[in-house]
Amino acid sequence: MRFDARAREASWTAAFALFAAIFVLTILYWGFGGKAKAQPTANLPDMIITSVTTGAVAAIAPVNPSRRSFQICTATNPIWWAPTNPPGMTQVTPAANNGILIAAGTCFVPPALIAASGTSGGMGAALNAIATGGTAIVTVLEY
Repeated sequence: MRFDARAREASWTAAFALFAAIFVLTILYWGFGGKAKAQPTANLPDMIITSVTTGAVAAIAPVNPSRRSFQICTATNPIWWAPTNPPGMTQVTPAANNGILIAAGTCFVPPALIAASGTSGGMGAALNAIATGGTAIVTVLEY
């Protein structure tokens, strides 16, 4: 009789251990696994903040062939900026009255019709700038 009691007790212990293992694995699956959590679908822009001086042309954004658009803002002083054109196109070095002027406290946003990727149209080219009235803090948003 003692043998049967031990066997019965062992079977209950094994059944409880199996139940506990299944319970713990279920909790882990639903707590840490299962369906993937929702991810944002909006492509947020990359932000580059650069200090530009009047002494020399500074790179404000590197080459980015996947760039679809950008926005350049300056808060403190005006800047002249220009893309570093791909080979075969005339190079423009930003300087006073050469390039595109952005007044202090404003932003440059390309026209909505420009959606070229790569270096076509200068969209993916590096962007250079020079300040005209003192050191300027420049923010570039890349989309």
